[in-house]
Amino acid sequence: MSKFHLIFRRNSPILLSRKTYVNWMDIQNQFEDYMASIEFDDLIEVIDYLKTEYKITNEKAEQEAHKLLATGKESVQLDV
Repeated sequence: MSKFHLIFRRNSPILLSRKTYVNWMDIQNQFEDYMASIEFDDLIEVIDYLKTEYKITNEKAEQEAHKLLATGKESVQLDV
């Protein structure tokens, strides 16, 4: 199982989650406006994805990914 998930929802900010999900259907059941999700094994993969897909700096990508560690919450909204 993956350690991190980016969760894409309709008309809502992207979430970065560390909650353990069995599969994407578990995520869909949690979020009514679920569209898609991507699994990652570590935050480096998340940072690389954010830099590539959203054309943001490494610093911004790291800042967004590390929000999750700083809060201690299961998930955080990303500002990308």
